[in-house]
Amino acid sequence: MSSDSGSDDGRPAKRPRRFAFKNLQQRISEVDVDVYRRAAGERQTPLPGAACFTAEALAAWRELNTAADFSEAAGELHNWVQSLPLLVHHADDVVGALLGRLRMEAALSLEPLLALVPAVARDLRDDFLPFLPRLIDTLTSLVSSGGHKQPELMQLAFSCLSAVFKHLQRALAADVRGVLSLTVRLRYHDLEYIRALAAQSLGLLFRHAPSKQLHAAVKSVAAEAALRPAARTEAAGQLLAAAVRGVGRGLHSRAGALWTLLLRPDLLRLDSIKSAKAQDALTVEALKDHTAALAATFLAAATRHAQRDACTVLLDAAVAETNRRLDESDGSDEARASTARAASLVAQLASFHHGSRVDSWRPLVVLTGRLTAAALPDDVEPASGTSQGSGSFQGAPVMSQAVQRSDLMSQTLALMQAVLLGHCQTVGTGGGMPALQGVLPRWGEAVARLPPHRAASFAAPLLRAPAAFAVVNRLGGPLLGALGRAVLSGNAAAAEAALPLLVDVTKLLPQTDAQPLLLKAEGCGPELVAEVQRSLVNVQLLSEFQASPGTTSALAAGEEVAAAEGVGGAAAEDWEWQAARQLGMLRLLPSAVSDAGEVLRLCISFMTASRELTSTAHVAASSSIGATVTEAVALLRAEALRLAAGAALATTPDEQLKLAQMALDAVRNHPGDYHSVAAAAALLESGHVSSISDNELPEDLLELLAPNLAAPSAGLRRETLQLLCRWRQPRVPGGALHNNVAAAPGIAAAPGVAAAYSGPRTSAAEGDLPNGDATAAILDATAEGAPQRSDVLPLLLALEQDDPSLGLGRLSAVTLRRMGSYLEYKRVPPALERPLVLAMLGALHIRLSSLWAPAAEALAAALAHAPVVAWPVVRGALAAAQGGFLSGADRGAAPYGINEDEVSSEQYQGAWWRLRRELAAGGPADHGGCTDAAVRLSHLLKALSKAPPQLLDTRSRDWVPLFLAFTAAKSTSDGDTASSPPAATIQAERDGAELDVPDTDAAEADVAEPGVQGREGGGGDHPKVGAGTGSGGSSEEGSVMDAETGTAVVTLASHVGGQAWRAHLKEWLGVVGGLKGAKGLFLWRAVRRAAALQLGDIEPAVQRAALHCLKAFKVRYVTSYLERLMKLADNDSLRIQLASFPLAPDATEAVLPEHRSGLAEVLARLLFPKLRKRTGRLGGRGAPGSARAAILNFFAAAPPAELSPLLQLFLEPLQGAFVPPPGVATAVPELSDSNDRLVEEAWWGPALGGEGLQWWLAVVDAPGLAAQPLRRRLGLLHAVEDLLKHLGHRLRTYLPVLLALVLSLFEQAAAPIAALAAGSEDQSQEGDRELRSGCLAVMAVVLRRFPGAVEWRPFWPRFFAAAAPLMPRLVVEASSDKAPPLLEVAAALAAAPQLAPILGDVTLCDEPGQPQPWAFQHHLGSRLLESVVAALAAPHCSAASRDSSLSVVESLLAHTADAADAADPTATTDALQAAHEADSVTDSSPKHKHVSAPEAGAQSLLAAAESLVMSPEAWRTVLAPHVPRLLVALRAVVLAAMGAAPAKQTKAPKIKRAGRGAQRTKPPGAQQGVGRKVAMRALSVLEQLAASGGGGGGGEWEAAEQLAAALLPLLPGAVSAPGGQRRKVKGLDEPAAARVLAVLGALWRQLPPPSLGTGPASGADTGAAYRQQLLKSYVAALAPLPGALAGREARAALSAALAALAAGPLPELSESAQLLAGLVATSDTTLGEADYDARLEAYGKLQEAKWAQLPGWQSASLVHAALADLRNPDDIALRHAAAQALERLGDAL
Repeated sequence: MSSDSGSDDGRPAKRPRRFAFKNLQQRISEVDVDVYRRAAGERQTPLPGAACFTAEALAAWRELNTAADFSEAAGELHNWVQSLPLLVHHADDVVGALLGRLRMEAALSLEPLLALVPAVARDLRDDFLPFLPRLIDTLTSLVSSGGHKQPELMQLAFSCLSAVFKHLQRALAADVRGVLSLTVRLRYHDLEYIRALAAQSLGLLFRHAPSKQLHAAVKSVAAEAALRPAARTEAAGQLLAAAVRGVGRGLHSRAGALWTLLLRPDLLRLDSIKSAKAQDALTVEALKDHTAALAATFLAAATRHAQRDACTVLLDAAVAETNRRLDESDGSDEARASTARAASLVAQLASFHHGSRVDSWRPLVVLTGRLTAAALPDDVEPASGTSQGSGSFQGAPVMSQAVQRSDLMSQTLALMQAVLLGHCQTVGTGGGMPALQGVLPRWGEAVARLPPHRAASFAAPLLRAPAAFAVVNRLGGPLLGALGRAVLSGNAAAAEAALPLLVDVTKLLPQTDAQPLLLKAEGCGPELVAEVQRSLVNVQLLSEFQASPGTTSALAAGEEVAAAEGVGGAAAEDWEWQAARQLGMLRLLPSAVSDAGEVLRLCISFMTASRELTSTAHVAASSSIGATVTEAVALLRAEALRLAAGAALATTPDEQLKLAQMALDAVRNHPGDYHSVAAAAALLESGHVSSISDNELPEDLLELLAPNLAAPSAGLRRETLQLLCRWRQPRVPGGALHNNVAAAPGIAAAPGVAAAYSGPRTSAAEGDLPNGDATAAILDATAEGAPQRSDVLPLLLALEQDDPSLGLGRLSAVTLRRMGSYLEYKRVPPALERPLVLAMLGALHIRLSSLWAPAAEALAAALAHAPVVAWPVVRGALAAAQGGFLSGADRGAAPYGINEDEVSSEQYQGAWWRLRRELAAGGPADHGGCTDAAVRLSHLLKALSKAPPQLLDTRSRDWVPLFLAFTAAKSTSDGDTASSPPAATIQAERDGAELDVPDTDAAEADVAEPGVQGREGGGGDHPKVGAGTGSGGSSEEGSVMDAETGTAVVTLASHVGGQAWRAHLKEWLGVVGGLKGAKGLFLWRAVRRAAALQLGDIEPAVQRAALHCLKAFKVRYVTSYLERLMKLADNDSLRIQLASFPLAPDATEAVLPEHRSGLAEVLARLLFPKLRKRTGRLGGRGAPGSARAAILNFFAAAPPAELSPLLQLFLEPLQGAFVPPPGVATAVPELSDSNDRLVEEAWWGPALGGEGLQWWLAVVDAPGLAAQPLRRRLGLLHAVEDLLKHLGHRLRTYLPVLLALVLSLFEQAAAPIAALAAGSEDQSQEGDRELRSGCLAVMAVVLRRFPGAVEWRPFWPRFFAAAAPLMPRLVVEASSDKAPPLLEVAAALAAAPQLAPILGDVTLCDEPGQPQPWAFQHHLGSRLLESVVAALAAPHCSAASRDSSLSVVESLLAHTADAADAADPTATTDALQAAHEADSVTDSSPKHKHVSAPEAGAQSLLAAAESLVMSPEAWRTVLAPHVPRLLVALRAVVLAAMGAAPAKQTKAPKIKRAGRGAQRTKPPGAQQGVGRKVAMRALSVLEQLAASGGGGGGGEWEAAEQLAAALLPLLPGAVSAPGGQRRKVKGLDEPAAARVLAVLGALWRQLPPPSLGTGPASGADTGAAYRQQLLKSYVAALAPLPGALAGREARAALSAALAALAAGPLPELSESAQLLAGLVATSDTTLGEADYDARLEAYGKLQEAKWAQLPGWQSASLVHAALADLRNPDDIALRHAAAQALERLGDAL
């Protein structure tokens, strides 16, 4: 096989992971500053060609790095590093150029810059010292400004600092304290790894410092740590440890000198502290404590790094110093404290990894002996022997670390512990416990004299050791004595900590003789034995359980206080301590009494007393306090029972029988208690109580213990089966059957079957079959063929016997399937049917997936063949599992993972904690864990789906509420359906039924987790399942109340994912879909509705399951099209099915008319989840169009009435925004067979398509809509846009509700703008701008496409009131690339003739042409039009905004022209005739193919009629107030289009390319996107305005002067008019010039005579003379145009313009205008040819006399026309005529 061909099985080889992203901690762990530990030597001279090391480094880095900052710095440094003298001379500049760029903004340049700094220091040497403070400050700033987040950068920075220290070490070693003062901020940084890097950088200076400087430096560091010990001790210790760290795992040669300084007690004195305030607060002893703490920190870091041989120097110095202090000790407290500080360092080093850093133990053993003699007391505190354990849990005073370090006894014990732990095993340098043979007796005496409060702390580490038995064997008596004295002391905290350790010692200590172990306790043996016996005899001790004064607050505060105090059990209440003490005393009983009969007697006495106590305490069993007390008593009785079982082997049968009866009584009192059941099983398992085991299995006991078989705890199930198998099993009904263990193939050899019967084997002939009474009970009559005993319980015991594994799982699966066969063939005794069903539920708790399916099959068989027994149990388990799943209360349990840390933190934390652990024993976590509710629910539903349909039909009242509760939980799992009414509330009240799950009886309650409630006598004590879990068994957190019905509705817990919920939903739907007659179910309409709601699920599998479920209800419009609907639910085939589904009424194989209304709802619910998102495609990547577009186009084929379900689904999330008006019923309509709906409509549903806009505006509640999430409001706008885009006119009848919602949203989003304009604070919220833009965009679309579909009268007041604050902002927003939405609304209003009058504060709703009161009062419509004109005139108006603004003006002018044409009766008749003709024409356009011909004709007729209402004069009044500003705006547009604005243009700055993808920003003041097309439109508007008289008002002359002054200079070859400024612009092309001349002509045609004007605009002159002169200047300006214009249209426009002047204000120009018209005339018959007759005739008129009559301002244009013909070489006739005319002109002059 080829190496590159992949794996052996043909699959391609998996690519290796070549890169893995590292988290911050991993990156920090790789950072290291190693400049001190490099093995290779360094060059002393630069490389050839480099004058210095700086030049060498600069040349190298210029090849490696081209970042901007470094390149700039390299350019500056290049000339300064050409020689070493030059570098020294420019040192300030060089250092400044480097350090000035060390900032985070130059991240790409930091590596080369940081590499150059050490090179500069290497060249400058001592000359670099003045720059060192600046370098350290710069690096500190770099760390603080964000560098600490980049470990790699920090390594570069501190490597730079270390290299600088290395090059300057000789100079810096003379002043280490000065360097320390400079680096304080780095050494004591908040981050630990920054402190470590700083310590590594400074370590070299300590190594090379002289002795005097080293002493001063260490003293300085210690003084810094003493000032702020909590914050600085660790960092100071790291610094000193870094100074002695050597290569590899060794230490530097200066380690001994530095360590000796730290060991000096007088290292710090008060005069070493500079701060006077600190001197007053500190003492000499405090300074010594701080020094010892610093030495401990140093030692911890050094021992982690160094090996054993390297640590010898540290250990020898510490031992020598401790011996010296012992020798000099005078017994005073100060001397003892000084010795303790030195001993603490020895103990710390010796205890590191059980002595792994100790090379020789002999000095430590000797030192320990000396310390023991000096520290431990000579006398023994007497044991009281009368301790009742009633001492308060105040505990020993907790010593701080500093106080403990100064306590000689504590340090002596710590050192002794270290030596003992180092000798537990014969490994390393320790020689094992025999090596301590000579000193152990003396140490034992010292241990026996330990004070009570120190006994537990000394013994606990020894008992945690791996070889603890070695220590116990040597020091058993002293340990027993020390711990026993602590137990007998009056200190309850000491006793509570020592008692469990005393029990552990007795377990480890071997029994060598008949003497009780506790008698070997040195100093207190008899007293301890007496105390143990007395605690079990004196029953009055247990009176604490009944009425402890602190019991009420125990559970509330005990655990919290215990955690706060940090001492195990120190805050436990008295009764809890009593229970823990009794438990410990019971476990000490075998070590206190050697006689088995006495042990049995004491145990029986204790159980008798505790039973009487239980009956008294059971009064409070209903409370949590009573339940806890009962659990504790049950635990104690079970422990006594275990002890009695072991002692009963040596007693008489009567005593054994009595003990067995007590064990069974305990089980009957606590049937669900693990300890009681386990103890009884262990007692009966001994096989010596034959009188009980020979009897039949008691039915009352079986009934009590049966619920344990379904418990989550595997231990409880196993012990229960172990106990039940001790009796004779019930007989198999129906005669003999080979179903015993031996005859069961594959089961007899199953692991654990034989172990179920642990009795001794009697003969080899029986083979592998277990022997004993239980076996005989099963196989008692095999030979005779008598009825055999059932093997159900033994097989189940084998199932629970071992831990789950794959091999066991296969055998166990066979066992579970056999249980189903037993049920099917009636081979299960009636008494075992219910236990068997419960055991199958218990199998679902096992964490082995191969068992779940067989268990579910067995449950299905039980439901089929034993329904009376099985149904209540399964139904209760189903309710409990569903409730646990929905509420999140049941997540299963994982098995405990015990490790060393848990053992150290829990096992040895005291008796109180051990009691708590024992009380929790037997739970699921202690026995392999258990499954969660999701697993159990899944397989219970599988079992239910396989149950007989008849059973589900008859029991529907039990399970239907569970189904409804589960489906109702979707209301909180899916955000878009959160407001839908819960499925469980439908039909419940109408049918007179309760929705909540009825309370289950005691039989159903057997499936819950067993609890301990201490009932005396049978009946079980298990909490009910189903009661209180009516909606799926949810807790308070998992249920809400429906506001309308007051019914509890289950909600999903936050951690329950939708995928898990849908998995169970599909199984529930499968259960319902498998029924044959679903209409016979309890609340069947509610069930059908709940299934129909699942059609709207996002997962196709759930939709298909819901369709199958509806099929069971025989819904005719579902069953008839089920196959097509199934394909529609599949995303893969959806696009094809959409194209082929016959939704249109006239389609082939169309849907039947009687099915259309019902099928419309099904289709809407089925397809709605797929169009909820605007993005996403059908068919994967590359598919055309989005899913929403494809589905909406599909619905466009349906009639408008069938779109109501789809609209309701879109609006359903917002139904909280609809408030019914007075008198409108809000009750949910009843579902019935005559109603085609599967889900009832909302109260506002029938109003869709029927009510008008005014009704919906009253219904929409603004606060309720504002309370909706922003995402939902934006989603509504997007949905409306898509609906309008794809459904078009099908949506006409639903526009009122959509407009009402959009208008309400717009009012909310515009309110903050209004408040801001009124001077209030800014109240804007996130998304307001998007909402405003979206609402206006939707309104613009509706106004443009459906102007006559809605009654608009209630709309205008609210719209304009909300839009008024936005109108002033229109000028600013017009600069955006897209037109402002409000501008689009104005364009849509202007485009509709029936809506455009609103822009003039006029509506056509009441009286034509009459202003509305609200509109006339506020002028809102005219203000909008004014804002549009202002936006058009804005200097930064974008092309899109100009286009929309011009559209508004053009539409209004078009309406004016249409009204003028309509004034002609002939035109009116033609318009009406065209409208009537539309009635008989069908619109075949694809865009409007859904609009019928009559409807289209009615719309056309309405539009024609409305367009005839307003007169032309009324239309002119709409635009008239804005004409002056409009002219200015249009002039600016034209000028900008021609490249010459009136204002002086500034030069646009150059745009600097910022890189790929950078956006170019347009310079301020530039005219954006104004082109020739816009200019032509503006000129066309100007022409229309001029033709209409400019709007009237007497300003004609002013407008004419302004426009002429602006437009004349744009004409090619024209000269400016008087007062105008000559502009150097490129002339217009001839079409544009023709348009300009047409504008001027139309304008001049409307001018009155000069004598009637109002005065000049310029104010230079007054009267008619000025106007006359102005007109002549216009003629003179146009004179050059005949020679510049060559086109037909342009010359005709010029002639028309001059003719307009002649016909109007300048009649003396008429003759000249006529001559010019003849000179430029063109042929009407031939394209592009001149009219020779007219031209030659005009030339003929230009005789000498005529030239003499014409003044110069009139003849100039004629001369230019003749000159143009004279220059034409192609037309000889015209050229000759022109030459003659010019000759005659010369003669006339």
